[in-house]
Amino acid sequence: MRWTFPLLLALATVPAAGCFVETRETRPFPTPVAGDGTVTVRWSINSKFDRDQCSQGSVEHLRIRIFFLGGGLQGEYQAPCVDFATTVTLPAGTYTGEATLQGRAGARTTTVTLGQLTVSANQNTLSEIDFPASSFF
Repeated sequence: MRWTFPLLLALATVPAAGCFVETRETRPFPTPVAGDGTVTVRWSINSKFDRDQCSQGSVEHLRIRIFFLGGGLQGEYQAPCVDFATTVTLPAGTYTGEATLQGRAGARTTTVTLGQLTVSANQNTLSEIDFPASSFF
């Protein structure tokens, strides 16, 4: 019987040898925020979305220029005038922009600012502008 107690004690501790207890709280990794978003520019002429306004004004396309908030050109984009909307994909960040209606010989209107554009990952930012009759040359 002398060897029975130590043997039972040893056998009782064997299952516990492979177990452990974690005492600190575990948290999932944060979701990354970086990524691309979009800016949709929607324009009208004289507050209308009328294709005839493009041909009457000799306008072929909208020219968009996007700038980094601190300065510097991010990129230039074009869309047919008759579309009255276009979407540009940009990295998340803050930008400014401007738009001009253009014809074969160049600018047909004054430049309209898009204002500050805050682009978030997987989100769309809408900028709506109008080119009144007074903006045409």
